[in-house]
Amino acid sequence: MRNAFIIGLSLALTACNSGKLDGDTGTTLETNGAEGEGEGEGEGEGEGEGEGEGEGEGEGEADCTTTIDDVYPAESASDVYYRDSVVITLRGDIDMSAELIVSDADGNLVDGETTSDGVTIVFTADGGLTPNAEHTVQLTWCDGDLEYTFDTSDLGEALEADLTGETFALDLSTATWVSPAGLDALVADYLTMKMLVSVESASDDLDFMGALSEDGADAQNMCLPSIDFDPVDFSEAPYFELGPADMPLSMMGFDITIFSMEVT
Repeated sequence: MRNAFIIGLSLALTACNSGKLDGDTGTTLETNGAEGEGEGEGEGEGEGEGEGEGEGEGEGEADCTTTIDDVYPAESASDVYYRDSVVITLRGDIDMSAELIVSDADGNLVDGETTSDGVTIVFTADGGLTPNAEHTVQLTWCDGDLEYTFDTSDLGEALEADLTGETFALDLSTATWVSPAGLDALVADYLTMKMLVSVESASDDLDFMGALSEDGADAQNMCLPSIDFDPVDFSEAPYFELGPADMPLSMMGFDITIFSMEVT
């Protein structure tokens, strides 16, 4: 079971000068009259004009200066959580043509949603990736192609036991605190209690009670109230989302409450 906590606190060619020849460069020919010695007089005059005009246009694509800045999961990574998104960050010019796809171990495309702002491309699989399996990432962008693989962990595999009546101790100090950002360091150093979860029923819905433990132990802290959570959707077992709920804590000798805490 992955313990990710989301906390809300009340205390997201042109060519050649445009390719056009100026008409003034045409040539005009003129013949002057010639006078005879007699009474007769003759004049001859001729004019010739020539104009030339030409236009040429050409377009050429600029060289792609976009490179890959970061990828997640990393190439050949293992133990990747099956509900994590694939995220690739580009550096340089914005490239709205970039395309990202993910395939499973059998070469089948994974269904999901891809979003892109031309710099960050994110793929999120519908219902998550396949647990304990290899996946292939393929990116096509203006400078070429990228392909690599990673492996997911066994988290997310189908449950083989009935959870009803079971109690679990979730170590809050090792959880990933998603929001507010930066809370991990504070919690890891000073929060030594665990969240105890007692499952009352587990089917399409998950119903359980929650409580906080004594510091560094698995026994319930009887000075803090128990929490009766509302039943939550368990149709995507073993994944579930809990909360929001107010969570009383004891840390550094102080009693505090985290309001609207969510657990996934």
